[in-house]
Amino acid sequence: MFTPGFATAEIVDSTDTRVYRQEQRVVPTTDEHRALDFSVNVPVDRLAPGAYVLTFEVRHGNDSARRDIRFEVR
Repeated sequence: MFTPGFATAEIVDSTDTRVYRQEQRVVPTTDEHRALDFSVNVPVDRLAPGAYVLTFEVRHGNDSARRDIRFEVR
């Protein structure tokens, strides 16, 4: 049995206000824990024009990984 972790996707706007957040429990399928499928339907149709940062974070026990992606809605 593998210990579950959590994957989070969050979007903040140019004023650092969180406008979207999704957290999902994830369970590794192998001992190697090197890869994980995680998909997010980014709600761009609900976002006002402007600059945003989409952050992905995965936590498993005391380990975590985070990536930030800047994007703009026009």
